[in-house]
Amino acid sequence: MNKQEIYQKIILALDMPDLKRAEFVLDELSGYLKMVKMGSSTFYKHGEALLKMVQKRGLEIFLDFKFHDIPNTVASAISSVVPWGVRMLTVHLAGGRQMLEAALKSASEISSQLKMAKPYIVGISVLTSLDEAVLRNELKINLSLKEFVSQLVVLAKESGLDGVVASPQEIDLIRALAGKDFKIVCPGIRMEENAKADQKRTLTPREALLKGADYLVMGRPLYEAERPREVYEKMIKSMKGEK
Repeated sequence: MNKQEIYQKIILALDMPDLKRAEFVLDELSGYLKMVKMGSSTFYKHGEALLKMVQKRGLEIFLDFKFHDIPNTVASAISSVVPWGVRMLTVHLAGGRQMLEAALKSASEISSQLKMAKPYIVGISVLTSLDEAVLRNELKINLSLKEFVSQLVVLAKESGLDGVVASPQEIDLIRALAGKDFKIVCPGIRMEENAKADQKRTLTPREALLKGADYLVMGRPLYEAERPREVYEKMIKSMKGEK
C-alpha cells in the first residue's frame, strides 16, 4: 500500500476546543488529509466557523454526531446535515432497526433530491471507552463483549447500513459477520508511545491497517503534537513497516 492509499484511510478528529489550533493542525497536514471527523462537542462550540474552515480546504466531512432518538427525529436531523456535503455520519445501533432504516431512508432521499452522493451511514457499536466489566456491571448486559458487538453488527448489516464504528480489536469478528465490503471505521488508534488514556480497546495504526480497517480515526497523537506534520509522517512510515 502506497502513501496515497494510506492517506485515504486516515481521518483526523477535530476534537479541539481552540479553533485556531484546529486551523493550525489543518494547515500543518495540508495535502495529507482527505477526511476530517467533526464531533458534537467541537461543533457545538464552533459551529459554522468550523464547518466553513473544513469546506474551504475541500476536505470530506465525517460527522460523528451519533444520532440516537426516535426514528422521525433522527430522520429529520439527518435531512438537515446531509446538505453540508457530509461524506459519512454516525448513528447509534442501540436505537434499533426502525431508527436505523429511517436514518438510511432520509439520507438517501435528501441526497437524491440534491443530486449528491449519499453519505455512508455507519453505526456505533460499543464505545472504545467501554470494556466487558462496564458492560456487565454498569449496563447489566448479560452478554460477553464479543456477543454484544456481534448482535449489533448483524443488526447494522440487516438494516442496510454501510458499516460500523468499532474497536480495531473487533475487525476480524466484523469481517466474518458482515463481509469485505462492509466499512469498518476504527477510533482508538494510538501510536505505540502514546498512553491509551480513556480508550481501552486500542491498536496501533499499522496493526489496525493490517487487520483490514477501512478508516483510522486519529486525534490526540496528531493535534496535541508540537509538530503534527512530523508525527503524521512518522506514522505513515510505521504503517508501511518502515523505520
